[in-house]
Amino acid sequence: MHQKLSAADVIYASEMAIACAISYWIITYILAPIVGKASDLLGGMWAVVATVFVFRDTRAESLTAGLERLIATCVSFALCWLYLLLFPFQAAACGSTDWRRHRGNDALGPA
Repeated sequence: MHQKLSAADVIYASEMAIACAISYWIITYILAPIVGKASDLLGGMWAVVATVFVFRDTRAESLTAGLERLIATCVSFALCWLYLLLFPFQAAACGSTDWRRHRGNDALGPA
């Protein structure tokens, strides 16, 4: 059973595409002088993903979703910062946290 697209559906999809293109353009041009091209493009991709996550039917809903995302990011930063205060970073510890090697799980491919 196929439903026909309404004009509202087409407008919503067009608005999301424009918002994604704008966020990608802003991030790639802001980051371009600061980081290498690979990081620049990766930052643009994450900007598009963030845009899709916070894009809602109304502006108020989008602002609320964006604020919730900002709060979650700040909480994550605080928890990571606290962790690093308690357990300082060590390069040798980085490799020991790869759970695939410890469990012998080859289904995910090489570690």
